[in-house]
Amino acid sequence: MAELWRVFEGLKLSLALGYFKVEINVDSTMVVEAVERDGSMHIGYVAIFNQIKVLMNKLEGVTIAHSIRETNLCADDLTSVGCFIESEILIYNSPPSCISSFLAEDPCRVSSARLFPL
Repeated sequence: MAELWRVFEGLKLSLALGYFKVEINVDSTMVVEAVERDGSMHIGYVAIFNQIKVLMNKLEGVTIAHSIRETNLCADDLTSVGCFIESEILIYNSPPSCISSFLAEDPCRVSSARLFPL
């Protein structure tokens, strides 16, 4: 599951950069529930989940919360860009053009409609 790998890599990066209080926002309720309940995961995800728990125990405070997919548009676009970058890590000095429209809309409180199935 891609969300678990993103949580794992994010925690590794947080530790490497010296951040010990971390807030994680994911658009997967399954991941949030698994972390909060200490791991009711499908057997195929136990190894990555255990690695996540090891990293979380090295931190002073980890908060994990669910966020709807639309609030994660910048992260989704950056992930797409990251698929084509050959370096292991890339740090931007200013926001890349792929997310500039989202950043411009944010202070204006522009929102998009979301349909929920009945």
